[in-house]
Amino acid sequence: MDQQKKQRLRKIFKAYLREELHPEEKQIIENWFDQDYADKRRLEQIDESMGKSAFREILAKTAPAPVTLPKAVSPIKAVMKYAAAAIILLGAVSIYLYEQKDRSVHLTNTIPQLAIEDTLITQPGQRVKVTLPDSTTIYVHGNTKIRYAAQLNTAAERKVYLDQGEAFFDVTHRKEQPFVVYTAAGKNKVLGTSFNIKLEGGDRSYHLSVNTGAVEFTSGRDSSIRQIIRKGNHLIFHPEQQLLSVEKGEVGNFSSWKDNIFILNGDNWHDVKQKLENWFGVQVHVPRHLANTQFFTATFEEATLKKVLKGLQQINTFTYKIDGKEVYIE
Repeated sequence: MDQQKKQRLRKIFKAYLREELHPEEKQIIENWFDQDYADKRRLEQIDESMGKSAFREILAKTAPAPVTLPKAVSPIKAVMKYAAAAIILLGAVSIYLYEQKDRSVHLTNTIPQLAIEDTLITQPGQRVKVTLPDSTTIYVHGNTKIRYAAQLNTAAERKVYLDQGEAFFDVTHRKEQPFVVYTAAGKNKVLGTSFNIKLEGGDRSYHLSVNTGAVEFTSGRDSSIRQIIRKGNHLIFHPEQQLLSVEKGEVGNFSSWKDNIFILNGDNWHDVKQKLENWFGVQVHVPRHLANTQFFTATFEEATLKKVLKGLQQINTFTYKIDGKEVYIE
């Protein structure tokens, strides 16, 4: 059992023992605890060493009151019983971060009625392809956080939360089960379509570009601010001023990152710096005198850091030095 899954198991147990779960969640877990776990096929999923150490530690350190075990159940068996419940509650989750386009993530959960969230956080330089239980595909850019409820596949409304960063959604069509992406700026409701959402840092602006179908955007602060964005259109929303605008254009450029295509369109060094840092996971140092004096328009397929920098040198005059994860522009 990998370290990530162990941490998630710890989190669920601590929440249960501290009585932090919702009543419905607690009841579902207790129902599983009450079941007969003599089924060896289930118990074989448990890492016994983890049962003896990690889960005993959790029970000892976080339980709000002493735990009384039935006489017929040994402490180790009781811990294994809890572990089996948690394994089944978590379901089968496998995550593969990728640098190439063909690597993907498949997220599933065997207990859809339990309102426990799966969270995916990417670091700068990482790009991840996620397949949700409803077969919806999400391409997640670097420095992004996404959450979705475990019951997404059977809920009346399929809810996904984009807390930060950028993601492209290719949504499986279900007329009676709308798909909604919630962000700090507002919510985006679709039935079946593909679109890109980008949240810029510092509450600056929110970008929604629709590749196919249509998306209904509603401001999170003022529900009267609502706009349907159709295929080939790009919405820009400023949360502070609650102002939005819609433009027609080549919306594929906004989601080209998922295909490892790096695009600049009249960007100055301030914008280039942010894109390079997020794309390649580096820190870029640009002198002030260059920040707003050089502009770049270029497209790079199968982009690498050196390939991009050498290409930019064909547009403007500058030198660069790469020192590990640091890039110095002069």
